[in-house]
Amino acid sequence: KETEETKEEDKPILEFIKNSLEGEVLDVKFASNLGVHPVCLLAQGEVSIEMEKVFASMPGNDGKMKAEKVLEISSEHGILDRLNGVFKEDKEKLKDYAIVLYEQARILAGLNIEDPTKFVTAFSAII
Repeated sequence: KETEETKEEDKPILEFIKNSLEGEVLDVKFASNLGVHPVCLLAQGEVSIEMEKVFASMPGNDGKMKAEKVLEISSEHGILDRLNGVFKEDKEKLKDYAIVLYEQARILAGLNIEDPTKFVTAFSAII
């Protein structure tokens, strides 16, 4: 029940992160089973992340076959405290965190960073 209350109070943060990613993810959720990682990506729908990787490696790929992704953020990782603080202090900076966390999740899933310049800019802004 305590985890549900935390999720309820943090829903605005999750929604803000989802909107910051501008359609890259279908949803943003909490997860408690990510181990040491702050984030992971899951696929929802007919195309899995593994299928997306296979399609991307095919010659003539037009990039249309992509998994509908769900970004999961660890509710047990210290990043959650940081996200809460940034959400209260500077929502524009939270957009940078969203980009960095999403690209981290892509790397962990074995996907390439889609826009290296955007990633580096966001990463530089938060360090």
